[in-house]
Amino acid sequence: MFSHRVLVTGGTGFIGSWLVRELIQNGYEVTVLDCNPTGELLEPVKGRYEFVQGDVLDSDGIRNCLKDVDAVCHLGAMVGRLISKERPYDSVRVNVEGTMNVLEACRANDVERLIFASTSEVLGEAIYTPMDEEHPLNPVTPYGIAKLAAEKFCLLYHRWYGMETICPRFFNAYGVGERPSEYRGVVTQFVWKVLNDQPPIVDRGCKRTFTYVTDIARGCRLLLEKGRAGEIYHLSGKEVTRIEDLADLVIRLCGREGKLEPVFRDPTPMDVRVKVPSYEKARVELGYEPEMSLEEGLTKTIEWQKNLL
Repeated sequence: MFSHRVLVTGGTGFIGSWLVRELIQNGYEVTVLDCNPTGELLEPVKGRYEFVQGDVLDSDGIRNCLKDVDAVCHLGAMVGRLISKERPYDSVRVNVEGTMNVLEACRANDVERLIFASTSEVLGEAIYTPMDEEHPLNPVTPYGIAKLAAEKFCLLYHRWYGMETICPRFFNAYGVGERPSEYRGVVTQFVWKVLNDQPPIVDRGCKRTFTYVTDIARGCRLLLEKGRAGEIYHLSGKEVTRIEDLADLVIRLCGREGKLEPVFRDPTPMDVRVKVPSYEKARVELGYEPEMSLEEGLTKTIEWQKNLL
């Protein structure tokens, strides 16, 4: 085990909660820092972590949280393309300034290792596939630009100060616990629409690789234990899926086959048509292998969302 005590920022969020569970189940002592009180996803590990209500924009608060912490998994963020279009300044402030606050707090407290949760949004449109860690970067949203800037700062702190920063990029995470919203990912939106007898809206010609949230969480733990400092890693699923095929699969798994049909539209300027990653680097260096198939992950997500109806 690399580090004993880990702070997870954004630890009550969708991905953060699953990461907290992954760490606790593998013997780590965990502190959760989040603006929001703990939620249902952390119920299985209730009483087994320390919770601090706080904000990544509070530099003094973060610094105080990092005393006696060995490593940080920084997931606290303003996530999503649409919300960054509506509130670009806030997206930059939370995602860049918040990350700078975490970096400075880690430096002040001699924290050994920082895992920074980045995103496939930093890549932009595919120039070649599969998209590896050397793929050119051309983000098309404020969210992607802010996350790229934060990535660069993390790598700079490794170069300048020797901090063991590592930047995983998550590719279209989905799964149990992601509550339906217009700001959420396409899987969650499709499932919610179909369960409510509404047609999913499909962007023509788009392809993605979707990653179930427990695979993301396990990948982050492996990075904590085995990742090389100053490096970027892609964490993704296996299956390349056309968005129209995703819509058809959701309709079938929800039992609405023959009752609903997708509605098609052209992609917006915020959309990239093809985002197909390679996770070969994580596979070779970490032993990372996504375990959840898309159909199995969708089935779990659908069953969970049914309880929200």
